[in-house]
Amino acid sequence: MLTLKALLYQMKNSNAIIDSVYTFDTHELDGEPNLMGVTVVDVGFDFVLFNQPGSGGNGAVLVPIENIVSIDY
Repeated sequence: MLTLKALLYQMKNSNAIIDSVYTFDTHELDGEPNLMGVTVVDVGFDFVLFNQPGSGGNGAVLVPIENIVSIDY
């Protein structure tokens, strides 16, 4: 079983599009994803940098790895 950080590295290297990312400490409604249709740009020691392209996207979003609850891909 991969750790979350290893999975994020794998997604970065394969340019995978992540359907949705759920995180703690948000202003979203319960059960709503915080990021949708993102790719991993960089994985640091304790953070991940996502890119959310397209209209309505936030561009680059930095998320502490400890705040990620789940990832659907």
